[in-house]
Amino acid sequence: MKKPGNILLSKLVTDNEAVAAVEFAVVLPFLVLIFINVVSFYDGFRGDKAMTKVNSVLVDLATRDREAIDDADFDELVAIGEAIAGKYAVDSEFTVVISSIRNVFDADGDDDPELVWSRSNDDDAVITQSDVDSLDLPDIGEGESVIFVSTRAKYTPFLTNRIMGSFTLSADQVRRPRFVSEVGCTSDASKC
Repeated sequence: MKKPGNILLSKLVTDNEAVAAVEFAVVLPFLVLIFINVVSFYDGFRGDKAMTKVNSVLVDLATRDREAIDDADFDELVAIGEAIAGKYAVDSEFTVVISSIRNVFDADGDDDPELVWSRSNDDDAVITQSDVDSLDLPDIGEGESVIFVSTRAKYTPFLTNRIMGSFTLSADQVRRPRFVSEVGCTSDASKC
């Protein structure tokens, strides 16, 4: 005579539905983890595309300025960038840097890009002349200037794990001013 526990155990081992349920229970956590990472990766990709759009709009607006970017203009540009970036600008160290770079006249004919001014909503992000020297700028004619715009935001997936951690969304773009030879900068707080 078989014991009741042995009967249940032998029935469980031979029952295909029970085996499938156990296999599903083992595989389910991995499927959920993969799904969460795919959603996080997709959201990060969308954020990167949003940052590119923000950068394009800001560089376009900055190069259209006919005089100088003052404090109010700069604050409006940052607000526009935050509005376009949406959730990617909220609690993410959203940073906008707008700079004017000029190629000065020189005797040797080499490009000598010179930082004219730089503004940012984060004082630590303002670019310096050494940053300009390390930028990969397009050819700038002697005496001409360009506007350089950089946008950055820290992206943290809604469920951070070891596979996908936080990373920075960024975009940089360079354009020539549209209506003047050089866009200036004025500031009451000496930010230029």
